[in-house]
Amino acid sequence: MKFRLNLSSQNIKHLFPVALKVYLPTLIFIILVWCLSKIFNISMYELTADPAEVVGKPPYTGLFSNIGIVLWSCTAAICIFSAFLTKFNQSCFKKWFNFLLASFFLTSFLLLDDLFQLHETYPVLFFGVDANLPENNRSLQNLLEGLFFIVYFIYVFLYLFYFRKQIRQTEYQFLALAFIFFFLSIAVDMNSMIKIGHDIIEESFKLFGIITWLIYFSKTCSSIVLQLAGNLAVHPQKT
Repeated sequence: MKFRLNLSSQNIKHLFPVALKVYLPTLIFIILVWCLSKIFNISMYELTADPAEVVGKPPYTGLFSNIGIVLWSCTAAICIFSAFLTKFNQSCFKKWFNFLLASFFLTSFLLLDDLFQLHETYPVLFFGVDANLPENNRSLQNLLEGLFFIVYFIYVFLYLFYFRKQIRQTEYQFLALAFIFFFLSIAVDMNSMIKIGHDIIEESFKLFGIITWLIYFSKTCSSIVLQLAGNLAVHPQKT
């Protein structure tokens, strides 16, 4: 059977619900950001412009971090896309949908933490915007970051325990290696005794971890999608 798309014949009326679902939340987000900028007296320039432009730095500023954000985003997209593809097979849907959806949320949270430095900025909720903890009290900052990572570890433990049956069927060695790289990055970050090459060592371990995370979920999701495609070829759905 020849594969053929037939989207061009869709009536304009069919596009309206999709546009409403996409553009309305986007518009609400823009309005919300504008309101917050007024409430907290933050210029829209700071909220919309590229960070390097705002601080007057060259475009390569935060190179490692930006590459990491792109890789996190790739993994999250792969997980959520594959999760909804499992709906084409009921047995696969029951078995893998929750795993892939939880993986998407975990990856998204790691992405947001990396993008907005939540583990370093959340003390602002307790000490205020002008606390400036890293410079004033590095020990306290390490303690607060440690508490944040404890919550991380608990969530990851529950994730691994709950989905242990699914993970055993995958190339879990890559997942274990990713966690090792992340642990080494955190250990270097919290070790103030490392003076030479502290930043490059910490960020290199984290980048290796993100890449390995992407490899693991790419291989897992591709295996799921290939099996789904094979099942659909053998048992094509009626339209």
